[in-house]
Amino acid sequence: MTIPQKVLLFSILIIASSWIIFDLSSYLNFLFIKENIEFFQNSVIGSPKTTACLFFAVYIVLASFSLPGMTILTIASGSLFSYPIAVILVSFASSIGATFAFLMSKILFKDWVQKQFPAQAEKIKYGWERSGILYLFSLRLVPIFPFFIINIISGIMPIRVYRFYWISQLGMLPATLIYVNAGTQLSNLRNISDVMSLKFLLALTLIVALPLALRLGNVILIRKRTTLN
Repeated sequence: MTIPQKVLLFSILIIASSWIIFDLSSYLNFLFIKENIEFFQNSVIGSPKTTACLFFAVYIVLASFSLPGMTILTIASGSLFSYPIAVILVSFASSIGATFAFLMSKILFKDWVQKQFPAQAEKIKYGWERSGILYLFSLRLVPIFPFFIINIISGIMPIRVYRFYWISQLGMLPATLIYVNAGTQLSNLRNISDVMSLKFLLALTLIVALPLALRLGNVILIRKRTTLN
């Protein structure tokens, strides 16, 4: 194991241990945020820049190490900051965190995933080679796929860091806009499932299906023209 791999593995162990020892998950659940939202709002009013920076840093850590709580923070941001500021904070923090997680996956788990799941790895590589950025974009766009799984999968793709970043930021933006908007009505929400409705999932699925259908139609059209010629 190389030095970078050892450093990353040690960091993961430290973060995971701290998460368990200090029971940090109890501070990142829907009920806790909703009951203490006035306290957080007062903190933003008193120190807007400091609070925004702290929120940004915490979100990046959660996203980088695939810890639970990102959805809660995204919704809470709509109640803490103005809508444009909340979208900017969440969009960049989630994309940066996802990129860090992608790099960790590529450095630590790439060889392991390919050895343990050779057939699946080949399918993923084939999907990337066939559809390119559209393949990753479609995975990012639909929130059905867990955040950390997409990062691990992307770690075995032949994709550059900068490309992974901008595809992730663009692909996660629609869900970010919806979750932040839901946060502006936090008092009316009973639980997270109120946001993750069937209509919401269907709408994003259709958004993904449209470019894929257009691409498929284009491939069929080209093949027909080739056959006729």
